[in-house]
Amino acid sequence: MKSAIQQGKGKLVIEDKPTPEPGPGQVLIKIAYCGICGSDLHYFNHDQAPSGNVLGHEWSGTIAEVGEGVDNFKKDDLVTMADIPGWLVPELPPDTPIDMAALLKMHPVAYAGGFSEYLLYYAHAVHHIPEGVSLEEAALTDTLGVGLEAVNRVQLKVGATVLIIGAGPIGLSTLMAARVAGAGRIIVTEMAEARKAAAKKFGADFVLDPKVVDVAQEVTALTGWAGADIVFESAGVQATIQQSVDMVKRSGQVVLVGVCFEPAEILPYFWFMKDVRVNVVPGADLVSSLNVMARKMVDVKPLVTHIERLEDIQETFEALLHPTDQLKVLIKP
Repeated sequence: MKSAIQQGKGKLVIEDKPTPEPGPGQVLIKIAYCGICGSDLHYFNHDQAPSGNVLGHEWSGTIAEVGEGVDNFKKDDLVTMADIPGWLVPELPPDTPIDMAALLKMHPVAYAGGFSEYLLYYAHAVHHIPEGVSLEEAALTDTLGVGLEAVNRVQLKVGATVLIIGAGPIGLSTLMAARVAGAGRIIVTEMAEARKAAAKKFGADFVLDPKVVDVAQEVTALTGWAGADIVFESAGVQATIQQSVDMVKRSGQVVLVGVCFEPAEILPYFWFMKDVRVNVVPGADLVSSLNVMARKMVDVKPLVTHIERLEDIQETFEALLHPTDQLKVLIKP
């Protein structure tokens, strides 16, 4: 089978590997699609993923073989991820000192394995794809699930004013989730033209370009000088973390949805004086995501703008480091 192997910073190489056979409790999955996540781009562009690993956790596919003791799946079942099994991550020797760099290399996302023709998984870490959800849509289960988890964590009230910083796939998923949950007004900040257009298409009431307007001043005016009830920081960059607190109302909520891997400068005293509650979203509500797609409560298909071949994954990743018209990009082995 062909797999995209990480070979140091900024390099993915297609290699032929033996197709594994499922053991007890395992299933072998033929990958149909695997989405490129922001975390995949980070591991690609930084020297934090060990050479020899295979990225890719946003996959969908069909069961090719089942191992002994697996009775809830059969050949040709349509499936997607339910979890990233911890057994994928190599164990460190006892008493090994752990620093931040080591923790990043130990994250299961770095070993998920979806950028490959086949994937070996434990059956308990796999979901059936509900009827009416396509393999292409199912590859966005995690993307939509992050947005749903973000909105559910803050118990968004009907009619709330929401600000979403960044209209990449996660920001747009958060936008869809907020709209379904009953948000009153949704303000989105974004600089890329394609993503601004997508935010409007998905239901944003106002789309602000930081290159054109003073976003903080505009948000203040749009909210009657109070600030947004909830700010979802979906850009994952240093500057927008403090800006999120600047633009939320007193006693409001800030949700860090995007992942920032660099040190960020913040002003804790300002957070304290505004009585701001800050939350993080370390995972996705995958079950709700599949249910929402099956019930057609949202349409995630317009998120997919490009489907690329596994053989072209190096060029695809390089292009996504400076996106133009891409929203969600799927790799099709």
